[in-house]
Amino acid sequence: MYAKLFGSMFTGSLATRGPWQAVVTFQQFLVLADRFGIVDMTPEAISRHTTIPLNIITEGIEALEQPDPDSRRPDAEGRRIVRLDQARGWGWEIVNHAQYRQIRSAEERRDYQRAYMRDYRKGARRGRTAKAQGAPNGNGSTEPDAAFAAFWQAYPRHTGRAAAIKAWTKLAPDDALRATLLQAIEHQRAGWTDPQYIPHPATWLNGRRWQDEPQQPGQAAAQRNEPGSAPRPSILCEDCGVRAYTWTGRKCDACYRK
Repeated sequence: MYAKLFGSMFTGSLATRGPWQAVVTFQQFLVLADRFGIVDMTPEAISRHTTIPLNIITEGIEALEQPDPDSRRPDAEGRRIVRLDQARGWGWEIVNHAQYRQIRSAEERRDYQRAYMRDYRKGARRGRTAKAQGAPNGNGSTEPDAAFAAFWQAYPRHTGRAAAIKAWTKLAPDDALRATLLQAIEHQRAGWTDPQYIPHPATWLNGRRWQDEPQQPGQAAAQRNEPGSAPRPSILCEDCGVRAYTWTGRKCDACYRK
């Protein structure tokens, strides 16, 4: 489980007006939520998972469900969480989870690109040194550069590395195409819910599969409580430019709610 916490959480009305149990509980909700912002657990299960005492979790949940007219975002009257089903006393959705996810994704992309360029420059220097010295690897060929290493690390199926290196060398992507490949992997991996259907890296490269549209995860309709509904279309939001699955025309769900 992993979630990124944001400084705004400690400067807004949730932190300044309290109670402190709400801040602690909201942090745990961000950690436990799935990709749609759903925490389909009882308070007892949340307490066991996080080792936070049950009385703190229940007090926090009660506060998070209350309207907050001073909240930065007026969605759901400022509530931080809402019940999935009013007929039962557990299971919630984080109201502004899409905004938290977009912030996290943008920051992670910037961090990844910085790390990628740092590793690429180091790899390029090592490659020039090895080439000058004529240093082969164990297979008698020069080890691929840091750009391939970044691709290999990002791609979710590590099968057929030698074939992937051959396909990468044949493709010889420049900096722009390398960035496109990494972005395509990030978008498409949301649809690769079953590992056996993830293409081999060499197949993905040789088939120019980065040009494919990302597939909608099979669980999306069930998570949205819309059994049997058609797959949601993938669009580039006309406001923020983020690719997303949405029911709301040419805007992502987050921008549509603004």
